[in-house]
Amino acid sequence: MDRTLNILYLTVKGLRLTSSQQLGLYVRRFSNEAFRCDVATYKPLDDADELRRLGVGLHRVRGLREWRRPDAILMRPLTLRALSRIVRERSIHVVHTFQTSSAPYGLALSARTGVPHIAQVRNTYDAAAHYVRFGLHKAEILLMLSDSMMQHYRTLVNGHARADQRQVVIPNGIDIEAYEKRASERNIRAELGIGKGVPVVGLVGALSERKDTLLAVEVAARVRARQPAVRFIFVGGWSDESWRARVMARVGELDLAGVCHFAGYQEEAAPWYRAMDLLLHTALREGHPKVFNEAMVFSLPVVSSRITGSRDVVDEGVTGLLCEPGDAEEFSGAVCSLLESEPLRRRMGAAGRLRVSQHYSARSSLDRLAELYRDVAARH
Repeated sequence: MDRTLNILYLTVKGLRLTSSQQLGLYVRRFSNEAFRCDVATYKPLDDADELRRLGVGLHRVRGLREWRRPDAILMRPLTLRALSRIVRERSIHVVHTFQTSSAPYGLALSARTGVPHIAQVRNTYDAAAHYVRFGLHKAEILLMLSDSMMQHYRTLVNGHARADQRQVVIPNGIDIEAYEKRASERNIRAELGIGKGVPVVGLVGALSERKDTLLAVEVAARVRARQPAVRFIFVGGWSDESWRARVMARVGELDLAGVCHFAGYQEEAAPWYRAMDLLLHTALREGHPKVFNEAMVFSLPVVSSRITGSRDVVDEGVTGLLCEPGDAEEFSGAVCSLLESEPLRRRMGAAGRLRVSQHYSARSSLDRLAELYRDVAARH
């Protein structure tokens, strides 16, 4: 195809460095002579001035909230009318919804305008009802981040999904060289007064019940018993105040105030990886944790739950260790085995660096997405 393809992204969130960081990567990549990007969201976007300079069309649609919110339901006719106007005026060829909760808007918009819709799923859910609730079984094109995510979906939704649904897997990618350079901006160990030989276990991501921060605290207590000098660094914002209170109460009960450092949300996480000896990830469900890519850029081994998504990225016994979700004893044993063997950490870290370069580079992921866009537009 020799025409410029116009892509409209719908998101019920912004472009901060959370799961939506990947959308920021998309619009920066697809703002060129072959593509033009538009983003519709309910609130002003981070880095809006930069995105406009790149030629990204930004559209604030106030009703573009989670599909079942009462205020979103009331505004739905106006929201769909506004989105239809954007499709018409910007000559959109493909609509791409970025979160599960924005997928119903893409489905409705595609039905109204005839423009094909790609529904991307960024997390794994434990019941078919959740996929059906947001209409993912009705999506013509379903995009997931890992093979195990897709298999999990097929197992749950078998019999509900449309027979002609096109199911595509494209993992998260990372710009390895650019991300590595960003780590030089700060020296976190020096800032925190942590000596070079002090073992540091890092956790990066939202501090939430789904990520099982409470389990990570229990692991910290067990690891300290074998490694008294160990430090645990938690990089991420709290999901809510009640969860923060529960976790911090447990930190106090276990006398871990000097062991666990809670850094809060960080606009730039790269320097924090430089301070770590390994990445700990205790989540209960995932899609493809981008923190694995980030950790592997810095040759860090990963200790993670053995769950959908995670087991696609972590090559067990090669780039990291997988543990049963919720098993503090197994997690602490895995962490200690790595902290007690520098050769093992180095070997797994080197294997992780090779794996991210071979399988999870931004160029590879974005090239595959570009091919999908061209194919979808050509078919329609």
